[in-house]
Amino acid sequence: SSIYPYAFALLLFIVPFDDYVRAWPNILLIILAVSFPFVVAKKDFLRINRTGIIIIISFLLSIVVVSVLSGNWDENQSIIGKVGIGLGMLLLYLPIYNNDKLKNAIIFSSIAAVIFSCFNILMLIKNTGTFEFGASENPLTTLLIDRLYLGLLSVMSVVISYKSISKKYNPYNRYHLANIIINILFVFLIVARMAILTLIALTLLQFFYSTRNKKIIIITLVATVSVISLAFALNSNLAERFFYITNNNQDQSLIEKVFKREPRTVIWACSNKIVKEEGLMFSGLGFKQARERLVNCYESDIVNPERKEWFLFKRYNTHNQYIDIYLGAGIIALLLFLTFFFWSFIKHRKDYYLMAMLVTFVSFGLIENYFHRQIGAYYFGVLLIFILLDYKSTPEGGEINNEHKS
Repeated sequence: SSIYPYAFALLLFIVPFDDYVRAWPNILLIILAVSFPFVVAKKDFLRINRTGIIIIISFLLSIVVVSVLSGNWDENQSIIGKVGIGLGMLLLYLPIYNNDKLKNAIIFSSIAAVIFSCFNILMLIKNTGTFEFGASENPLTTLLIDRLYLGLLSVMSVVISYKSISKKYNPYNRYHLANIIINILFVFLIVARMAILTLIALTLLQFFYSTRNKKIIIITLVATVSVISLAFALNSNLAERFFYITNNNQDQSLIEKVFKREPRTVIWACSNKIVKEEGLMFSGLGFKQARERLVNCYESDIVNPERKEWFLFKRYNTHNQYIDIYLGAGIIALLLFLTFFFWSFIKHRKDYYLMAMLVTFVSFGLIENYFHRQIGAYYFGVLLIFILLDYKSTPEGGEINNEHKS
């Protein structure tokens, strides 16, 4: 029982380091799974919100049913497994009542990822004398994991630290503030667009929860705009990458630049084409078949030979979790998935902390498929833990304070 929470925290800490410690997550999962029957109690299951868990299990079962009925079980099995990992994380967390180790694991994991990536960036600058995202693939290889998931991890870390800062003096406040600053600077450094946009959205969202004082709102807005403007002014590569600026397209509008350089414009156009061809789908095409259809679309619709070759080499998936679920498993699965988020927003609308987590995952779902990556499945499991579990009482029923515990 004493080791179990640390094993879970260590699992979350090393998730971004999967390429370097590939066996460790599996070992820790085995330790947790074997230990689970000995540390869990019947009353622990009462912590799960019934409505929320019914919706998310129904979502999983809908994919299972359509996969069996349509004969797509083999090609959908990987996605089913990823959704299962998220639910498994929720289940394994039931015996743990204090969520401080979970929050600290995410914070320390983000800091470790930042340090690892920044060290590699410094080595790249030392060896090549330059560092510009978009100029070549070299800067991307310096990052610990995909830039999008680094951004997701940083945003989660910022939200957790913001929640953990108390209004009165506390020695941990300075560490949480430092963590917020480090992660915000990092997402600007690596030009993680969605992370930057999400942080801006969360800042604006905070106005609805913190105060109605117009002066404070104006000051905060001015400060936010000033910081962002300064970041763009000091880092020319940030502006170039964020607004898709190159030496050859400076006379084009932002929309023209996006359509020409952003792969998702082609991906989503092909996805829309498939949706129109198929009409309303109750069982979907199957996740593998949906990707094959996208590849066929790239081959037939992309005119530029070099770009076509790149798209066929990368075999891009939908890069949108909602489109992916619809094409892969049909309208019922998509509606259940959307229902989970809608219910979560209604249930936790008065809690900025949980709303911020929900906004973060909904936003990243617009440009990425969680359930195509192991790391995405783990982090979706973290969302389920925050959203579906009750932390208000200890196993004995006494009240606890989850903030500022070491």
